[in-house]
Amino acid sequence: MLKGGAIQSFEHEKRYALTVNGKTIGHHKPDFTVINHDGSVEVHEVKGFMTEDWKLRKALFEVLYPEILYRVVGERDLL
Repeated sequence: MLKGGAIQSFEHEKRYALTVNGKTIGHHKPDFTVINHDGSVEVHEVKGFMTEDWKLRKALFEVLYPEILYRVVGERDLL
């Protein structure tokens, strides 16, 4: 995507704090954080299977970072 000019930049496994009421209860590291040319941010996660821990971290991330689009690509999507 970067070489093709579709995105401005990306970062691999950027760490996001999951902070609720001033307390950091954990972190979430999606596979890729993508910066688009318009400055918008997306995270891309490649999952073979979805654990309960990941589902909780994803839900917390989406509440705490509503401005960031969360995209999930499953193993079946890659075939």
